[in-house]
Amino acid sequence: MIQTPLSAFELLEELSEDRSDGVTVWRARTTETCSDVRLTLFSAETSALTGFRAAFRKDQTTLSEAPHDNLPEMLFWGENRGQLFFVTEMLTGISLSQRIEADDALLWDELADVGWQIASTLQHAHNRGLTHGALTLSAVYVSADVRVVVADLGVHRWLASSEDSVSFVEYATKDLRDFGRLLKAAVQRAVDCGKVSATTEQMRAMDELIADLETGSSTVSPRDVQGRLGRMLLDVAGDSIEMVDARDGQQLARRSIVDELFDDESTVQERASGRDRDTSTPARRTWGVVVLVIIASLMAMIAFTAL
Repeated sequence: MIQTPLSAFELLEELSEDRSDGVTVWRARTTETCSDVRLTLFSAETSALTGFRAAFRKDQTTLSEAPHDNLPEMLFWGENRGQLFFVTEMLTGISLSQRIEADDALLWDELADVGWQIASTLQHAHNRGLTHGALTLSAVYVSADVRVVVADLGVHRWLASSEDSVSFVEYATKDLRDFGRLLKAAVQRAVDCGKVSATTEQMRAMDELIADLETGSSTVSPRDVQGRLGRMLLDVAGDSIEMVDARDGQQLARRSIVDELFDDESTVQERASGRDRDTSTPARRTWGVVVLVIIASLMAMIAFTAL
């Protein structure tokens, strides 16, 4: 992230609904590149709070070093006359709350897909000691091709950091409970609009997942949620799910959900950066390991005999 003065941006349109929490969100334009960005500005009173400043600085550093497909890219951060601010890319699509209000409910497979992407985001954040703090329908944006962006990660925690001592575990549990309420509202809207074509078993699986999330079950993690929603998607679509893999911009057949679900995160990150170039088949890799073991054993026997 690059520290940049507020004068480098032209404020075009206020996007926040109110300023009661000391936060103002703007659609802004960079004076250097003339590109539109999303600028979040905190009041001078909020920016002066010691706990807020510490939490803000810590999370911005972590977020800048750990990008994710479903988080807006962090571009700049800075301070202007005592007011802290940060800038991300503009969000695509509309929020889930706007979509629901517009009577445009998600289809059943889209619900599972959106849920899977949110769970992936939470898993990514929780792995790094980050939590959202206020995951609502307004914080999740969905594009026309059902790509999710989770906005304002951590902002609620920064605002509350000077007033409470809530632990990471408590905030992580709150994220999952908020996720359950969000998913429940989206599913209910789809049911009300007659857009649910799920089987009884599929509906039961979704109801059980939502119940586990809302009760804060200790056995539920974002990765577990990914697995359960991934199985729902596979159950609905059969053998070929079309997914847009944002890492390389390609349309791939039956790809991201299953592969990423069972990959560890380091493997996913290597593939994302283009470092993972191993094209050998599993069988060939297995035989390679066997040959190496045999060679090592023979060398050990020869060394022992020589003694």
